[in-house]
Parts: sequence; C-alpha cells; structure tokens
Amino acid sequence: MTLAKFPQKTGFYKTLKLRVDEYFAQKNLHYHGNWQIFLKSGIIFTGYITCYISLVFFTHNIWAALLIGFLLSQFYVMIGFNIQHDANHNSYSNHSWLNKLGSLSLDFVGGSSELWKQAHNFLHHTYTNIDNIDADMETLSLLRLNPHQEWKPWHRFQHLYFVFVYAILLFYWIYLSDFQKLITGKIGDYKLPNLGYKRLTILFSFKAFYIFYALILPSFFHPISHVIIANLLILGMVGFNLSIIFNLAHIMNKNEFPITKNQYLQDEWAIHQVKTTANFATNNWFLTWYLGGLNFQIEHHIFPRMSHIHYPIIHRIVEETCQEFNIDYINYKTIGEAVIEHINYLQYLGNPPLTVTN
Repeated sequence: MTLAKFPQKTGFYKTLKLRVDEYFAQKNLHYHGNWQIFLKSGIIFTGYITCYISLVFFTHNIWAALLIGFLLSQFYVMIGFNIQHDANHNSYSNHSWLNKLGSLSLDFVGGSSELWKQAHNFLHHTYTNIDNIDADMETLSLLRLNPHQEWKPWHRFQHLYFVFVYAILLFYWIYLSDFQKLITGKIGDYKLPNLGYKRLTILFSFKAFYIFYALILPSFFHPISHVIIANLLILGMVGFNLSIIFNLAHIMNKNEFPITKNQYLQDEWAIHQVKTTANFATNNWFLTWYLGGLNFQIEHHIFPRMSHIHYPIIHRIVEETCQEFNIDYINYKTIGEAVIEHINYLQYLGNPPLTVTN
C-alpha cells in the first residue's frame, strides 16, 4: 500500500516541544513514568489476580460471580489503559526491560504487543483518522466511523447497535483478528514486517497461556457453558470500555478526517494529530487515574513517548500553543457530553451520503 506523506513542518511542533522540554527541565522531570506508575501497576495487577483466583476457585454464587467478574473486567481495562499502553509506547520507564515487561501485560490478557505496535503505534498514531490506513477504525463494515468509508444500509441504525459491536471487538481481536493478521501477513493493506521466530514464539505462547487460564483451567471447577459465558461477558465489558474511550477521542463531529492530495496530507504531523483528536473530562481526577490519562488524548498523540502521568501538567502548555497557532483544541468538559456527541455523530454517519445530481 502507498502511505500518505506529511508536508514540511510549520514550526508548531518545534515550538511546543521546546516549551514542554523547558518546563520539564525547570521541574527536574523526565518523560517516562516514575514511582506513581509502578505503585499503580502493583495495585492493578494485584486486583486482577485476586479477582481471578476468587472467581475461579472460590465463587459458586451467581451474584457473587457477577460482582467479581465485573471487578475483574475493570482491572483488565486498567491494565490496557495504564500499563500496556504506556509500555508499548516505551513511556512506562526509562529502562527498556521494564517497558518490555510492561508491554507483555497485553499478551498476558490475550492480546499481542507485537501486532499492537504495528496497528496502533505506527498506523493509528501516524495516520490518525485516515481511511484505509488507520487500523483503529476498522470494524468489518459493521460501523461507519469515517465519512469517507463506504455506506451500508445497516449503518442507519449504528447509533442503536454500536454498543454490541464495541463489546464484541475485543473477543474478535483476541481469538480471530490477531491470527488473521499473522496468516495474511497484513493489517488491512499494510504488509507486516517479519516478526521472527523468537517474537512469534512469545506471541503464540501467551495466546496459549491466556486460553488456558481463561477457559481451560476454570472448566475444571465450573460447567464449561458457565466459563464461556463468563469469558464473553468479561471481554464484552472490557471491549466496550476500550472502544468507547478510544473513539471518544477521534470519532466526533469536531474531529477532522483528512484525505490525501497527490499522496500528501494538508497539515504537518503534529497539527494533524491535534485536528483529528479530542480531549474530554480533563478536570476529572478519577477518570484521569482510571483511564491512564487517555482523556488527554491530544497530549498523548503529540507526545506518545511521554508517560500518561504527565499529561495533566502539560495540558495548558499544549492548549495555549494551539491557540497561538490558530489550531482548534477540542476539549469536551465532561465524559457525558463527549458520549452524547459521539452517539450523535454515529447517527450522522449512519445517514446515506448525499449524491450530487446535474
């Protein structure tokens, strides 16, 4: 496939990075995580493992199982938002081995850090909101998330059924999509680099380990039908949380969905990231903690190798620099406002495109 190209830089990113670097130097800070993220990781993993042990070995009451299963799903979500996300961007720690260890937390819960880095770090973070390149926008045509995507009749109702699609995406990703990518050697039309024997061995070993502890081991203590239902419900809750949060940042009415002209995009990379991304609920400390700072998506997209613990402190610098360069800085005050806007935009995208007649 032919990838889009960015025009020459205008000075926005250079100015912004200089200001952020100066602030970090004044405060004696560095981009990577610190003791806060390590403590947070300990709490999250302890919660995940405790809930798993309780659910598999000690829970036989349906109501207790539902409660513990819900808690397990939330710790799973936090592994995704807080640990693997930073680690796979190499922002978790200034020690490469800790970033590698943290990145494997995604493999631990059924995903693939190697495929994530290709689909998310490269395709999504470079070519955000560009149809047929941004892998995070692919839903097998079940949803229309981009005005340049082909419209299907069922999209009329996508604002009603999107919850179900978001819920099944993680199940599809873990059990089907990752294997499809490996078999075809592609993510969409993008050809994957050769992962090599060692990385493929790690990938398949973790896939087998996840299937063992998520499905096989629990079936020794519970009916297999209950185990499958529990796995579906947990992955459904996690999948919905992951999908809605990522899409609140990009599938909104105020976001841009650029197209290329002679292979070139209109804006330099950093400006492109701001125009295709939105923040929400940046004053909500609990959401910031729970989401791993992913309510500050603009900051994350401009500084992907910065740990999420720093996003709130550079928020004003980024916003003021955007204003100085006349770049719209999209920030929804609450998550409720963002969700309503997202649903409304899904409904808008579900309408058939207007056709021009002579």
